[in-house]
Amino acid sequence: MEITFDSLGPGMHLGIPFDDYLKIKAFSKSMVGEMEKSPAHCKYRKDQPITTKSLSLGSLVDCMLLEPEEYAKTYIVAPATYINAKEEIKTWGYRAKYCVEWRDKQTGRGKTVITAKERDEAKAIVAGITGDISKKLLSGTTQVTALWFDPLHGVPCKARYDVLNDQDPADVNITDLKTTSSPATPESFKREMLKYKYHVQAAAYLESYEQIKGVEMKVFNFVVAETTPPYLSQSFTIRPDSIMLGQMQWERACGKYKECMDSGEWPGYPDTLIAIDVPAYALGPIETGFPEDIIIEETK
Repeated sequence: MEITFDSLGPGMHLGIPFDDYLKIKAFSKSMVGEMEKSPAHCKYRKDQPITTKSLSLGSLVDCMLLEPEEYAKTYIVAPATYINAKEEIKTWGYRAKYCVEWRDKQTGRGKTVITAKERDEAKAIVAGITGDISKKLLSGTTQVTALWFDPLHGVPCKARYDVLNDQDPADVNITDLKTTSSPATPESFKREMLKYKYHVQAAAYLESYEQIKGVEMKVFNFVVAETTPPYLSQSFTIRPDSIMLGQMQWERACGKYKECMDSGEWPGYPDTLIAIDVPAYALGPIETGFPEDIIIEETK
């Protein structure tokens, strides 16, 4: 049976495979960025949703750490070598018919093929999450699918918590595991948070918990793991002002989504001639000149 918003109903659901979650038709954080481009972009994403989680180091780490049983069932490591028809030992590669057939067979069985290098990198990243705080944050209920109606617009919405910690009423929070190729420092992650709209994710997820449970939740955390040696990690909690900004962006996009759903119109970019400049920071030479052209008088 196909898993849909209606078949599941509002609430928190466990055991929903990620690929099935992606197919649920509902407004989500990923649509906010599309709506900010244009309603037409959002409609395309609505009509052509991502139906499978693309293989990436981040998704591999998520599965390995948060769903070890699912990792064992889903992923398979390609061999380093194979024996050809001449009984010669050859390096594994997908130009060879044998290797292609093996990969296609595994894919047909629902397996995701990865290399030994990818597996080892993911293991190193997981092993790098050593802090007591990070381990505590990642110790709750994992991969929770949340479905709810946005209270302002009545739009069906969905979210997927990496980790829900709500066993202790005095320490209720949601934690999201992120991987980064940048340093896991506050300054670096703040830039990534803005770029990838992690603050919007935090706002939507906290809203979803309140709508489903009837209890306000204010704490959203990140465990951020570096994808390069020495594979360090650090934990962050997002402050209220950033959550407020994320809530404003979420509601603005959700409202536009509702308008487009009701009207059936999903406009693209405006048909106007817009005057633009290069970014403001690049306009400095207009006032100061180029540094290399400035003549400094020598003092005698």
